[in-house]
Amino acid sequence: MVSEAPASGRIYFDSFEAALAEFAPPAENRSTVRETVAGLEFARVYLPPSRSYIGLESADARRNVAKVHSGYIEITVARGERRYVELPINKIRAGGGTRVRVAEEAPAVCPRCFVAVPLTGVCVTCDD
Repeated sequence: MVSEAPASGRIYFDSFEAALAEFAPPAENRSTVRETVAGLEFARVYLPPSRSYIGLESADARRNVAKVHSGYIEITVARGERRYVELPINKIRAGGGTRVRVAEEAPAVCPRCFVAVPLTGVCVTCDD
């Protein structure tokens, strides 16, 4: 059975297998995911609104025991301490990564009236 928590947008499942079927990680990762999760104690299973991982909650719902992502599992070992299990098909990457932005060229400026010149190269203000 599946139930939705409207306030959080989470979808809760009766079993890990039901959540795994809905989340559908790469087939190559499923056996490692099952083996890893089998050794954890959790009470509730959910997908967050983003559907980007399977969350495993403690009985008191105060903490996540683990988060199963498509390419890795994040296990909470102690408060603020986590262990990561890399899956066969993974998306773990080194470093924090940054977005690469292509610098836009500054538009040409008319030397007489200081207005941006269009790509034609002719100033529409003073025809230079």
